[in-house]
Amino acid sequence: MKVLKGFMILIIIIFALAPCFYISDVEFIGIDYLSKDELLREAKYNKGKFFRFDLKGELNQLIDNPYVEKINVMSKFPNRYKVTIEERVPVAYLSQDSKISLNMLDFKEDKYSGKFYYMDTNNNILSLTDKKERKLPIISGLEYKEVKIGNKIEIENDKKYQIINTLTSLVAKNIEDDIISKGLIIDVEKEHDIKIYLLDPVIEFRYGKCEKNLEKMKKIVEILKHIPSNYRGTIDIRDVNRNSSFKPIT
Repeated sequence: MKVLKGFMILIIIIFALAPCFYISDVEFIGIDYLSKDELLREAKYNKGKFFRFDLKGELNQLIDNPYVEKINVMSKFPNRYKVTIEERVPVAYLSQDSKISLNMLDFKEDKYSGKFYYMDTNNNILSLTDKKERKLPIISGLEYKEVKIGNKIEIENDKKYQIINTLTSLVAKNIEDDIISKGLIIDVEKEHDIKIYLLDPVIEFRYGKCEKNLEKMKKIVEILKHIPSNYRGTIDIRDVNRNSSFKPIT
């Protein structure tokens, strides 16, 4: 009996020490905003320190990461994992400033400081940053009680969700990255009187209601082709059937 027990213990030790029982590598597919190192740290992975059944549970917990929409963890013989992730994609910054006006915009983007939340198309809050590293519009004018990373922001007017999604999509498709990176703010405080601010040149576009959006966006694009770089003022594009009215501020 003692010999049998000793033999069984020896077999267990041999299997436990075998390389196939430890993870040599984890492959991540579909990540852009997240990094492999960041995800491995979050999964508490140390090369050669985890049994396969231990690590799979930790990898599946990455679904709790605010940037992870879906995750699929598959083992690859003999000692690797393949993790396919569908990321939540940030489409805008959410400004902590509740109101913006034209007289606030007489400065360059680097002076428009503060903290910003990354927000995706489903209005989930992904992270908080004080550096605008991506070429995304800034959303202003939302009233909300609380912002919790990883959750959908709760605002006072659900119609504004659709307004934000529509305008951020149109801006991404029609406005040059260089213009957005210098500073583009979508003010949705009043859904019937939306404003789009540029920081360079300093312009307040009176956008009006969220309607005839493609025509309005085409007007903005055409105006930006011809307006002087030192222009500062208001441009009314609310009525697409009329010529836009310009009101410079001196």
